[in-house]
Amino acid sequence: MAQVFLDFLVHGMSDQEEFVKGLLEVYGKQPLPFSDFTIDCEDGQVEAHRLILALRSKYFDALFRQEGNEVRSLSVPQFNCAVMFAIVKSLIVADVEAIEQAGCKEVLQAADYFQIKHLTQDVSKILQEKITEENFIEYAEVADMFNADTLADFCATFGQRKLTTFQKHMELGSFHALPKSVLFKLFRPKKA
Repeated sequence: MAQVFLDFLVHGMSDQEEFVKGLLEVYGKQPLPFSDFTIDCEDGQVEAHRLILALRSKYFDALFRQEGNEVRSLSVPQFNCAVMFAIVKSLIVADVEAIEQAGCKEVLQAADYFQIKHLTQDVSKILQEKITEENFIEYAEVADMFNADTLADFCATFGQRKLTTFQKHMELGSFHALPKSVLFKLFRPKKA
């Protein structure tokens, strides 16, 4: 078995791309073939593979190491099926469509909850493209709440660039809604 895995790694990118493509095809099917784990959500169930969950999430890795082979399901009533499907599918490769359908903020919350740093980064990139003068404070709050440091930094930089525009269009009181970490970055002296 180990030799098969090593051969797979040595064969190069085309084999890896085919592997990822095959995984994505599997995750596009319902019911999910060969699933060995069920995630109970507020509105139904999402099937998954324990190996993929453990490899890509510190939360699931710790859960499976602690509980062993006995654990076959997890109840997460705070998340809906769309969010959990986006999470499970994005463990392989970021599925922008599934993330946006489920809601970027909701997926970011779940990525933080399940300790999936790469997904936090992927969702942060999606949200960065959507930042405007009208929503930058909201996104900064979301970034702070769900440990999305890259997004928080982007919001702070965005705010620094737009500070004079904000002063014209917003009351200074609006800035009180920003997390302290973002305010600090926003008002720090610019490097020369």
